[in-house]
Amino acid sequence: MCDDGTAIPRVMTSAPRHVVGVTNIMNEIYNYGPVVGAFNLPTDWEKQIVNDSIYVYSGAPSEGGHAMVVIGWGVRTWGP
Repeated sequence: MCDDGTAIPRVMTSAPRHVVGVTNIMNEIYNYGPVVGAFNLPTDWEKQIVNDSIYVYSGAPSEGGHAMVVIGWGVRTWGP
């Protein structure tokens, strides 16, 4: 329930779709809104991340699953 006693609005989307490729994902976000992704992190990911660098897969085994929601794309233009 919301603070005012009304029901929390529910939003239903279509059945899940498998979207592959940067352009296709951008089109999905543009046409339908945020997309959800999931991935496994290798055990050495934290050792390779320095100063917001890009991780390069080393072949290390996975340590668990992670999920994300992609809401858009582009260059950040706010903040420090």
